[in-house]
Amino acid sequence: MAFDVRKLLLTTGAPDAVHERITDAIRPFQGDGVHRYQWRHQLALGVCKEMIVAPRHRAGSLKRGRLPQFEAKLQARLAWAMALLS
Repeated sequence: MAFDVRKLLLTTGAPDAVHERITDAIRPFQGDGVHRYQWRHQLALGVCKEMIVAPRHRAGSLKRGRLPQFEAKLQARLAWAMALLS
């Protein structure tokens, strides 16, 4: 479920507000066991998965003259992943 919701969180301008609104829906998925990651860890994995392709996307942004926007988005994703893991 987290990987399905990650795109919404990454593309919205207010990921904290989205997270607050879906907290009740995701409560059953907040397992702590060995076979289940906590919800925030699942989201962090999804954010990191998006960041894996950053070098390729960075090259495209550089060609289109959108490097500052790309860097800002990458920094926001990194901050979001770190917040989820803390």
